[in-house]
Amino acid sequence: MASSLKQRLDRSVTEELIFDYLKALNCPRSLAVWLLYSSGEHEQLAQLTVTVDHYSDPFTFRDAYTATHLLSKFKGLNIKPKDREKRALEKFNKFELGCAAANIRISLRDWTDMDEFLIQRVRCEIDLILGVCPSLQDVEVRSSWGPGATIAVKRRDASSFKKFRDERGITSKALHSILDEAQGPVDVAFGKVPLAQDGDKVIVVDKNSWIDRVIIIQPGLNLRYQKGAAWYIRRALARHGLDLGNATLRKQGCLASDENQELARKGSIDGSYCTIDFSSASDSICKLLPKLLLKPRWFALLESLRTDGSSDGRRWNKFSAMGNGFTFELETLIFFAMARVCLGLCDDPSGRVSVFGDDVVLPTQAVPLFLHLSELFGFTPNHEKTFTVGNFRESCGSHWYAGVNCKPAYLKDRISNVEEAYKVHNKIVSLASRYGFDYYRDRRFKRICHNLVHAVPRDVRFYTSLGTGDCGFASSFDEARPPLARGRNFDVAPQTPRDGESSRPNRSRAPSHFEGYLQRCKVDLPLSFSTEEGALLMVRLTEHSDQSQRNLVGYSGRTRAVIATVLVHEWYHLGPWERI
Repeated sequence: MASSLKQRLDRSVTEELIFDYLKALNCPRSLAVWLLYSSGEHEQLAQLTVTVDHYSDPFTFRDAYTATHLLSKFKGLNIKPKDREKRALEKFNKFELGCAAANIRISLRDWTDMDEFLIQRVRCEIDLILGVCPSLQDVEVRSSWGPGATIAVKRRDASSFKKFRDERGITSKALHSILDEAQGPVDVAFGKVPLAQDGDKVIVVDKNSWIDRVIIIQPGLNLRYQKGAAWYIRRALARHGLDLGNATLRKQGCLASDENQELARKGSIDGSYCTIDFSSASDSICKLLPKLLLKPRWFALLESLRTDGSSDGRRWNKFSAMGNGFTFELETLIFFAMARVCLGLCDDPSGRVSVFGDDVVLPTQAVPLFLHLSELFGFTPNHEKTFTVGNFRESCGSHWYAGVNCKPAYLKDRISNVEEAYKVHNKIVSLASRYGFDYYRDRRFKRICHNLVHAVPRDVRFYTSLGTGDCGFASSFDEARPPLARGRNFDVAPQTPRDGESSRPNRSRAPSHFEGYLQRCKVDLPLSFSTEEGALLMVRLTEHSDQSQRNLVGYSGRTRAVIATVLVHEWYHLGPWERI
């Protein structure tokens, strides 16, 4: 049965889904999208946007918006990867020039007395948020590898074990700072001789169907310490009510991203809040901006850990970019301080501000001053994703028009196998449920889901609960009719295999009074190998787990799909297929 999961699906499954999806929306924009796609005008399709001002009805707008974004990230469009890469590099270079101009403006202090006043207020706000600067020894305690690639370890191999074993690259500046502060012997490279790497590496990764994204990969040990500095910035932000999602720092309340979404919904109804997004904010933190805004010790800490330029000798005008371990936290800190200062200078400072990276939500009255300050610091608002008037707001993946959820479904790749069919089906089901205000599923999308279910072999048509992952077709309870877990044997979780054994589900007998349902579904078991290398000890000491893992190390991102029966404590209600 597990072999059926690997069965390749016919190319027509994707084509039929696109046609049926756009036909279900049945609006002028869905017809335009289909004509552009079917006639091969894919470059026009990738640049297609929705003008919010052209719509006054939330439901008409929702259909047009949903149709426009279906293929906005689709890899199957006939657009050359080289063209996407070229656009990404051109955009990267454009903002590098913008950083150079911002550096000149800051060095010349080319601003008014009012601007000087605003800058001082932002400096005081950042100082209030950050507090005491940690030492490099404190940063080392909180350091971590993160999931990303380094110069020595590629993304597909980016496990902590590989990095502890192979990574020893560090800039001379960071190494000297660490050794000087330690004032004694310190094992920077975990038993290996540090390797001087005074340049970073520019790579391009997928973003959407029109343009790619530029990332600057760091030397491994720099990245590890950068993640430690980011931990302290996150903790400082959490103390002031901005939770970026670190479980060890989480307080009672919602994440910043959840707060953004709720304020965006409110702003779409009454116009009290605006959503602001920036173009390439990660590439727009010019080199002199942190020096201008941060206290000297904090600036010296971040300056010692960052890279100055690429391995080919190019020097950056930016302070950090995507790929640096603290860029996200630093840009959040700067925007959060700016927003709080602008709100405090308003006539009514009682509103709320929420920031997640470069996604900013703040009261409407504070927007003009905030945009002025952003321009002063060298940040460029993304006018296609910034909404200050009208009834539409977008932030952190939420899309609202007059309180109506307009979040679209994205088709990112062709449906080539059973697992892709699960993922796309569940996206469509979630969309149909949003169209039904979470009370019912819009009947227009029923045919699409039905066709996806019947496109896969019968023995892997698993009906599962929404929220348990893309391990089957998300269905309502009456459709799935799962059996009760009445003390029967079931696979509660993947079990880590013993040395020399293959991975297998963990079978356990539940007590007769146990509540829940049994769900037959696909389970991904991590592939692993056994080792006794010293790097494994470092992994166990720094990454705690409540499971016994023995001498096994998982391959990064590599799994084996098996069929198992798992326990589901409750079944998510999707509602009936209706059309109101």
